[in-house]
Amino acid sequence: VPGLPGMARAIAAGGRHSAALLRKGRLFLAGDNRAGQLGQPRADIDSTSTFYELPFHDYTLRVRTVALGGAHTCILSYDGELYACGDNAAGQLGISCHAGRAP
Repeated sequence: VPGLPGMARAIAAGGRHSAALLRKGRLFLAGDNRAGQLGQPRADIDSTSTFYELPFHDYTLRVRTVALGGAHTCILSYDGELYACGDNAAGQLGISCHAGRAP
């Protein structure tokens, strides 16, 4: 994927966002962030060409796999921890509160 600091070992696509998982477990996301699906605090990000690295644990979290939905992102770390961000209106993040957006 052009513009990334290494080779992607996996890519994924959601409704209006995409992900590139690099070989060392670094995760980059690009696209629409109105629901927080890029894991970034700014909802006004809507970039199809700029990939943002997720700042989990000061960039020390190694991601094993990623899955994208219509407006949400689910991340599994090498430590077995599951993270989710984005639209939760239908409970798709696994959070009992059906808040519209979860970072």
